Amino acid sequence: MKKILSYIIPIILLGLVSCQKHDIDLIFGEPNQRIEDTLNIRNKALLASPYGWKTIFSPKGGGTYLFYMQFQADNRVLMVSDLNSNTTVPDTSSYVLRATGQPSLIFDTYNYLHILSHPYNPISGGTGGQGRQSDYEFYFKSVSADSIVLIGVKNQNVMILKKATEEEADFYKNGGISKTISEATSALNRARLYVDENGSQVSVDLSFALKTFSLTRTDANNNEVISSSAFTFAADGLDLVSPLLYNNTPFSKVYWDSTNKQFYLMINGAKVPVIAVAPPPLHTLLDQPEYKYLAVDPPTMPQYGKFNDLLQADIQATTDAGRTYNHFYFNFQPGLSNGANVVFGVTTASSSYWIEYNYYKMEYVDEDVGIVRFTFIGNNGSIPATLRYSKTLRAYFESHTFKIDYSDEPSPTGKIMGGMTCVEEPDVSFYGRFEAVWSNW
Repeated sequence: MKKILSYIIPIILLGLVSCQKHDIDLIFGEPNQRIEDTLNIRNKALLASPYGWKTIFSPKGGGTYLFYMQFQADNRVLMVSDLNSNTTVPDTSSYVLRATGQPSLIFDTYNYLHILSHPYNPISGGTGGQGRQSDYEFYFKSVSADSIVLIGVKNQNVMILKKATEEEADFYKNGGISKTISEATSALNRARLYVDENGSQVSVDLSFALKTFSLTRTDANNNEVISSSAFTFAADGLDLVSPLLYNNTPFSKVYWDSTNKQFYLMINGAKVPVIAVAPPPLHTLLDQPEYKYLAVDPPTMPQYGKFNDLLQADIQATTDAGRTYNHFYFNFQPGLSNGANVVFGVTTASSSYWIEYNYYKMEYVDEDVGIVRFTFIGNNGSIPATLRYSKTLRAYFESHTFKIDYSDEPSPTGKIMGGMTCVEEPDVSFYGRFEAVWSNW
């Protein structure tokens, strides 16, 4: 009898356990099905915003970036970002939802978000081969009607998706970021910016390259006090990452008036314009110390069209003489007593440097707009062989008139770019950078 019971009791217990698991599944559902249902609910939440989502994302490795995302039913996501000029163009990639310990959103093909994680520092802007210590796999922290909170799986970065409006979707998907940059750059090019604060001009510095907005004041000891914030692009202007103060009132947005091409603040319901003062004509500044030299370094400043053909002829003549052409320059403040007021110089090198000085009298043909002509006075004793290094350009300068003006070519940090355009042949021009002190640039 005991033997029979010893067999029966385990069978009964096993049956009870089996019944308990079955009953649990009936109540809560089969585990795999529960996971699939949860993922479907999360995906429906991503698809529920008719105009997509926007987020201000700040990875641990630094920087703050705007991302606009519109998730689609075919597991594709359209994305725009203000990370760089290329990412302002909408692009699509794929995404998946998986249960990796908990329901997760994974951007599984390369998109703009992956740039921040790229180990190559020049691409990501990061350090130590870690990128910006960003994430592209996230688990769901919370979901509400208007927002979704995501946490990075690897680096625990927080990403808060907020429902975008129709206006925002239209702005981001139709090149709004690039349009704002283009309009503002054109309208404010080289202008001095400031806001009036109780009769004092508070300087404004706006950098689209760095995405920073700064205010500079002077304290009681005549020291500059700079307050600055990073920003991201919004449909109505710039959203500051950190609030700044105007008249001790904090503000977190700089509005852009696309009609009047002007930035402004809203302080206690009143509009405070960012005033733009256009720079003086370039030719009126040539007596200032920082505008003494206009230097042209051909390897780093490629010239264009016919002017480049003329320049290349001189470079070839220099090469044929067994020397290396370094650069040419204008010195607008030579301090000469021979009737010349400008020096056109060329530097070349082999075992030693040769610096050629050609003395010219620069006269205004039309001083109001900065049109000049050059009359040759003499040089520093060049022989016919060395005169070949600048022969072609000198002949052109001596036989044409030129308008002096600013250049929109990219400039090294802190440098003013300028150049000259031929009046008789307007498609012929050159550009260079201004320097206060001569060196072998």
